[in-house]
Amino acid sequence: MKKISMLSFILVFALLLAVCGCAIAENAPLNDVPCKTVTLAEDDPDYFKELWAAELYNYKMIRNFTTMYEEAGWDAYRDKCVNLDRMDPEALTEEDQQVILNAKAAREALVQLIPYDEEVLLIWGEDMPVLTENVESQFTAESQDNVDFRPFLIPYLMDDPSQAKGNLILISGGGNYLRGTEAQDVAPVFVELGYNCFLLHRRVAPYSPDEIAMDLQRAIRYVKYHGEAWGLGGLDVVGAAGFSGGGGNVCTVIEKYYGDITPDQFDPDYVCDEIDAVNSDMQIAMPIYSARALETENPNIPHLFIAVGEADNFEGSIAMFQWAQGLGLHPELHIFGNVVHGFGPGTVGTSSTTWTEAADLYIQHNLLKMEKYETIPEEYTLKQTVLVTWFPKDVGDVPVDVYVNSDHSKFFLSFYSWGDDIQVEGILVGDNVAGVTFDSVGFFTEDAPKMWALTDPNAWTPVK
Repeated sequence: MKKISMLSFILVFALLLAVCGCAIAENAPLNDVPCKTVTLAEDDPDYFKELWAAELYNYKMIRNFTTMYEEAGWDAYRDKCVNLDRMDPEALTEEDQQVILNAKAAREALVQLIPYDEEVLLIWGEDMPVLTENVESQFTAESQDNVDFRPFLIPYLMDDPSQAKGNLILISGGGNYLRGTEAQDVAPVFVELGYNCFLLHRRVAPYSPDEIAMDLQRAIRYVKYHGEAWGLGGLDVVGAAGFSGGGGNVCTVIEKYYGDITPDQFDPDYVCDEIDAVNSDMQIAMPIYSARALETENPNIPHLFIAVGEADNFEGSIAMFQWAQGLGLHPELHIFGNVVHGFGPGTVGTSSTTWTEAADLYIQHNLLKMEKYETIPEEYTLKQTVLVTWFPKDVGDVPVDVYVNSDHSKFFLSFYSWGDDIQVEGILVGDNVAGVTFDSVGFFTEDAPKMWALTDPNAWTPVK
């Protein structure tokens, strides 16, 4: 057996240590959230007071990261922390101390799934505009956030972000005092419909509504500024959906913080950067169960999709719709029966569950340039032609080629009218039109069921 020199042994051993170290580092659990810790000894008289302050700080931060951790652990952690803000740090009982220790243990047991820098996109640089005088002194234990809170986005991207129809910033409700959870429930729905989504964790009280609206304006600019580098498609369609108070923030941006308006016009101490030079106009705005009306000199009002429950305060939504319609715009208003405030992605058992699909169709019809099929898709194997006689007289009777796939689950319409080749595609359920998924010009979604009704079940012939 060949002997190994001491130098060779040391080199081999060092290499093994390096390899093992890399393997350990690769398999080490994620733990990069900037949590606070306490260095005092447990027998120090101030230990539990300091531990309470640290764990309350950590909870206020971590509760924003609902998708960063394994769900079961995050739920358990939240349950252990709900009473921290009600404690008197100057008079902590033994029961309080145990609650604090339980919160610490639950936090340490969290399993992080996503690196902090990938989950949290801080939208402001070293500076951010502040209008509220002495705002830092107004934070309390019961405030939603820590005094050093910085607004951020959480991305929900398509598997291929470059194929997105558009990019939506979602803002949960909670007035201007706290942040709800609607946005995180709605984001996956819009991703499935073909949009990249970004949840905005805006500032709330003690900041003012104007400062909160500036966060949304900055978020719009931030996505537009970084979008190409991130590989986002659909950057010609950037907008926002806000729920309740979040919808109010959307309206404030339309009214006051649009276009080339910059934060330094309101906070003279703020120094603008290159992101502030990006135009902040939205192409689509969706105030969802927002009580706000609109009144503004903004020359570039976005397309407005408005939704509210019939059992909610809908007067502001109606006023907003009428105002936009009076300007010659084409807003859309949905009032859902038997639905109260806060329906998020929709109240099960009511038609409000369709609002996201309706919003998608509204965006497609008003904003997207639909690319026509060059040929009829091969999946459509049967065909017949029907004659539409109810178009306006100046159009005349129009022959429409109707195609269907083999299991009658999809249909395709092709015809020439109004000087254009028109294509409409949709879904069939029980041999009835259940929805339109493609409308090349955006005007025939409501007509598709009537055209389909003209077909003869016995007249289908194979596509040649």
